[in-house]
Amino acid sequence: MTEIGPETMRLLLEFQRNEITEHNIYLSLAGRAGKNREVLERIAMDGLRHYSILKGYGSSQDCWTRQEEYPLLLHDCEDLRCYIRH
Repeated sequence: MTEIGPETMRLLLEFQRNEITEHNIYLSLAGRAGKNREVLERIAMDGLRHYSILKGYGSSQDCWTRQEEYPLLLHDCEDLRCYIRH
């Protein structure tokens, strides 16, 4: 297997962070949605799956979500606390 260079690793970490952040956002929205809840939950799970796939490419570092960029959206969402750090 080819070794991953530092720039590629940086991009993988950025993509991971984006995916887990999107997962948290859609999960939060799903908790507030009515008829669209299932669709938003599926999108959230896709983001988590994408994050897991990207992590498999050699990134063993923790990837923090961008919670600080979405404080109002994620505020008071107790069910999201376990997803904040992976």
